[in-house]
Amino acid sequence: EDFEVVSSRGEALRCSRWRPSKPTDRHVLYLHSNSSCRLAAVRSPLLATAASVGATLVAFDFAGCGVSDGDHVTLGLDE
Repeated sequence: EDFEVVSSRGEALRCSRWRPSKPTDRHVLYLHSNSSCRLAAVRSPLLATAASVGATLVAFDFAGCGVSDGDHVTLGLDE
């Protein structure tokens, strides 16, 4: 499930959420590395690991990365 949030600078940050079949209070927030994007969570074992413990996985593209708004990467400073 994709959604977006707005940063303090008014830029849309694109996010994805993968939920287990049963409701849970376990959540994992994935923060991608520099020059990467939220899809790295899918390419790694993290999605399968979160699913195996019944956790929701949330990942987002930092500003200037992936499909989020922004002309430059702030490395989390302005998100």
